[in-house]
Amino acid sequence: MINSSSFTSASTIPAKLFCDPDLVPAISKKHIKPVHIQVNPTNKCPLNCSFCSCKNRNKDLELPIDTLINATEKFIKLGTKAVTITGGGDPLAYEHLSDYIRYLRSKDVKVGFVTNGVLFKQTDTDFFKYVTWCRVSLSDEYKLINPKLEHIVSNTPIDWSFSYVLCPSTKIENLVAAINFANGHKFTHVRIVDDILNTTVSKIDTIRDQLHHLTDDKIVIYQGRKTYTRGHKRCLISLLKPNIGPNGYIYACCGIQYAKNPPSLDFSLQDAMGGLDDIERLWKNQDSYNGSDCEKCYYSDYNNVLNTIWDSADLNHKEFI
Repeated sequence: MINSSSFTSASTIPAKLFCDPDLVPAISKKHIKPVHIQVNPTNKCPLNCSFCSCKNRNKDLELPIDTLINATEKFIKLGTKAVTITGGGDPLAYEHLSDYIRYLRSKDVKVGFVTNGVLFKQTDTDFFKYVTWCRVSLSDEYKLINPKLEHIVSNTPIDWSFSYVLCPSTKIENLVAAINFANGHKFTHVRIVDDILNTTVSKIDTIRDQLHHLTDDKIVIYQGRKTYTRGHKRCLISLLKPNIGPNGYIYACCGIQYAKNPPSLDFSLQDAMGGLDDIERLWKNQDSYNGSDCEKCYYSDYNNVLNTIWDSADLNHKEFI
């Protein structure tokens, strides 16, 4: 059975917190490093998906490469070990992508990558060799099983996966083709998710029943979006894995654009923790985001554990476990 905690942090107990022997003691001393940052270098994208959680963004906005590298350098000094390059837009539309990935590897920082894959070029195998994993986004609205993807996957020995968004009109044949492709190319997993903007009805259970009879779905992670909680006032995940927006501001997580009511569907300034000039101050003061206004949070498991560890120094009778 696939261990979903290896590949997703939404609605999961954060087992990875306990893999680093120094991390829990540091948190108990009320110090959290930005171990994993997520970077949205550009808002540009070749697609216009109906379910896009950033559909209200300025699609021309992107970070200058010098600004991005300088900010990343600050995070590395604070303890960053991994960077996920994501969107926003599609990172493959960022003209400085190759330079940024090479910079990260020169700093011995591990790289994750999220893309819809439309802009894949055969020469991308040159810089993808520096990437630890790549997740390709698919949906019922379009399919991307083609010779170009086959070439990239076959010539880049990294951990590949699909994330498939279920839309109102599910094309089960597309989904089966994606799972079969993933099985044939030894993908780590296929994540199937509901439309994040339409959580009133979940299709996950129905799709799971169908796929059990149509294909080998052992590598599938079924991730419904209907179950969520209100945000935590002391949102400590904002210190552990913050998000850098293409506008040069820092955000608590990759879901802030749909967390409020109504959702902003963008990385808006009013939801920012601060700008890139505030990085040192935020982590020196351990100034976490106040998530009490977030009506839709999928990271409460992380925040519950982080807050429990944070408060553990104040416990009495510690031997009576």
